[in-house]
Amino acid sequence: MSTSHRSGFSVASRRAGIAPFLLATILWLTAAGSGVAQSAPDATGSFPQVEAFRLGGFYHDAGVFGDSKEESGGATLELRFREFDSDLMRAIGAPRLHVGLNAAETTALYSGLTWLANLGRGFYVSGDLGLAVHSGKLQTSQSDRKELGSRVLFRLAAEVGYDVSPRVSLGVRLDHMSHATLLADENEGLDTLGLVATYRF
Repeated sequence: MSTSHRSGFSVASRRAGIAPFLLATILWLTAAGSGVAQSAPDATGSFPQVEAFRLGGFYHDAGVFGDSKEESGGATLELRFREFDSDLMRAIGAPRLHVGLNAAETTALYSGLTWLANLGRGFYVSGDLGLAVHSGKLQTSQSDRKELGSRVLFRLAAEVGYDVSPRVSLGVRLDHMSHATLLADENEGLDTLGLVATYRF
C-alpha cells in the first residue's frame, strides 16, 4: 500500500474513532447541563453546591500503564460538588461533578464525574470519568518528556480510602490520562499515583 493510501486510511480511521469521543463529550455536557438546570431552586440559587475540598500529593508519570519518563512529585487540588438533582444523573448512578488541577512536570486541569460507593466500616471506593487539558508536549524528541499527541485527553481515576472522621477522608488514588490513539498517532499517556485528603463541608 502506498504512503498516501496509508495516510488516508489513518486519517479516516482516526475520524471514525473520534465519533465515540465526541458523542461521550456531548452526552456528558448534556447531562451536566440538565443537572444544573434542575438543581437551581430559583434565580439566585447556586447548584450544585460544593461538597468537598480535596488536596493531595502524588508521584507523577508513575508508569503504571506504560513507560515512565517525567518522574517527579506533584500536587493535586480539587473541588467536588454535591449530587445533581436530575433523573438522568440518578439513572447513571448519581455521580458528582468535580473540577481539579494536577500540578507537576506536565500540569493538567481536569473535570468530570465521580461515582462513590461506601464499603462499610468507613471504607469507600470511587471512580472518575472526564476530560483534561494539559501543558505537556504533543510531540517531542526529549527523552524525559512524554508525547501526548492531543491537548485534550480522557481522564480516568480510581480511589480507595477511609473516612477518618465524618468530615475527613484519606485515600490512595491512581489516575490515567490518554486519548486511546483516537486523536493522534502519539499517545504515551500519563499516570499519577498518590494520596488525597478530603474535607467535606
